[in-house]
This record gives sequence, C-alpha cells and structure tokens, in this order.
Amino acid sequence: MLRWARKKECTCLNSCQARKRTSDLAKIIELPMELQKAQREEQRVQTEEQRLEGQLILDQQKVNRP
Repeated sequence: MLRWARKKECTCLNSCQARKRTSDLAKIIELPMELQKAQREEQRVQTEEQRLEGQLILDQQKVNRP
C-alpha cells in the first residue's frame, strides 16, 4: 500500500509540474502578443494625434484668412 501511495504522489507531482510548465509557456507566448497589442494601440494614438494636429493647423489657417 505504501508503494502505491508513493507512486500516486509522484504522478500527482509530475502532473502539477507539467501544468506549471504549460502555464509558464502560455505566459511566455502571451508576452509578445501583449507587446504587439500595446504597440498597435500606441500607433493608433499617434495617428490620432497627428490627425488632430493637422485639423488644428487647417482650422487656424481658416481663421487667419483675410
């Protein structure tokens, strides 16, 4: 009986280690994806800022026309 219990404990430990490795791998894969998402958002914000700056210039030109 003791031998069986040790084997079961070992199997459970291996299973827990495998789940931890899988979880760690998932985190490693998610990091570049999150980085890409953040980069896309930053690019979107920069594009919007440029659009607004361009619109401001056009509005100022309209106001300054004689």
